[in-house]
Amino acid sequence: MGEIKLTEDDQFFKFKRQNKALLFIDGNYMINISRILSIKIDMENLFDELSKEFFRQKTYWYSALESNLDRSNNTFRFLDRLHYIPRTKVYIGRLTRNTQGHFLSALKTDAGIALSVGMVEQAMLKECDYILLVAGDPQYIPAVRTAQRYGCIVRLIVPKELGDLRPHHELVKVADEKFEMDSDFLYGFEYMTESQYYEEEDKEDIVLLSDEDESEDPTVVIPTEKKDDDQKQSETLEAQIENGD
Repeated sequence: MGEIKLTEDDQFFKFKRQNKALLFIDGNYMINISRILSIKIDMENLFDELSKEFFRQKTYWYSALESNLDRSNNTFRFLDRLHYIPRTKVYIGRLTRNTQGHFLSALKTDAGIALSVGMVEQAMLKECDYILLVAGDPQYIPAVRTAQRYGCIVRLIVPKELGDLRPHHELVKVADEKFEMDSDFLYGFEYMTESQYYEEEDKEDIVLLSDEDESEDPTVVIPTEKKDDDQKQSETLEAQIENGD
């Protein structure tokens, strides 16, 4: 029998089936990215794009919040919506202050510890081939190295050129791969409400039915020269009718 040759698409989907991935997200880090860009990000579509090369088994989101934060707060409502994204688990820990009254980093809370433990646990259980990590704190380095020792490839996903949110250089060095999300990439996942969506649709209709397009079919554009010729012919015909020709 002859050898079956796979097309590029076949090879891609074979690779995707054979390579399982887990997406781990430092939620406070991701929220700060969206705040700096002043946009609401469609997280479900973003998760799909970040893991499109793999079979993503689950997404793990870890956030740390003040214990006295009102449950009606926008952040709580946002985290509640994340629960409805398929195969997404959300962990909410407590954000505490040190003796000087300053907040500790998310990593130094139970949420940050849970993220590190989760990465190592999944690697030990051989649950994935790739770990996709959205984070920038160097204290994740021990968890990354441990996951690598158990055979996982760690891809670090970080923002590009966003000032203070640049990942620590040591974390970048220890990761197997790096993917940078620039502002143009992230703006492509800006969340639109239903009313905003229809506003955009209306704008497109207005463009199609602009004054430049006088034909009944908005997809047909009559060249200016042809319009002038038609107008001259119409005027000539009207003059002939008036003169009785």
